[in-house]
Amino acid sequence: MRRPLLATLAVGLAVAAAAGGATAVVRPADPRVVWADRVSAICHRYQGQLAQVPAPATVSNALVLSTLAGRALPLLAGQALEVGRVPVPATVREQVAALLNDDAGAILALRRIRTAAGKDDLRAAQQAFVVFLAAQSSARSRSLALGIRC
Repeated sequence: MRRPLLATLAVGLAVAAAAGGATAVVRPADPRVVWADRVSAICHRYQGQLAQVPAPATVSNALVLSTLAGRALPLLAGQALEVGRVPVPATVREQVAALLNDDAGAILALRRIRTAAGKDDLRAAQQAFVVFLAAQSSARSRSLALGIRC
């Protein structure tokens, strides 16, 4: 009984030696990388649609700001909802919470643009637009730091 086992073991070692002695070690995927990959996939699905929403040609017209905010709002809200459903590894929980907070700030700013434009309040719409840009910039920096490729 030992001879077939020894022969099989010897053949296996010979194959490994012929392959340069390398053996494959299967390691579990880093949860942070798995999370970032899933979020990147979500982001990529939305980026094509968001790219079709142009930057405003002027910020001196509340209706223009409102129209663009109205186009971006459901996309950003949908993306944030999907990202929020991805289980977050404990090691990056605080950083992800900050990212989601930035996303929520950007979404709230878009809603404020729409509200201000409805009241024909250009100044409030412009202020909300500045808040939106700051939240988006912060979210982008946090995304890159977390390994999100989008």
